[in-house]
Amino acid sequence: MQSHDNCHLLAESCFLLCAKFSRMNIIFYLIIISLIVAGGFLAAFLWAVRDGQYDDDYTPGMRILLEDDMIEKDEKPN
Repeated sequence: MQSHDNCHLLAESCFLLCAKFSRMNIIFYLIIISLIVAGGFLAAFLWAVRDGQYDDDYTPGMRILLEDDMIEKDEKPN
């Protein structure tokens, strides 16, 4: 029975919270929250790039196995 009371109190508090803010205010809060989340993803991406997550260590070792005609003329040594 306590679980049902907790759910009822949670629903009532959510309703009061939504009634407190007008629809336009909610949009501004959602924009702020989305910018914070996007900033978090940007920070994680920059951290991964700086940490070397996207460095390619495999391809340079495999380049020797490619045939000469598969390598572009720009990459051919003179």
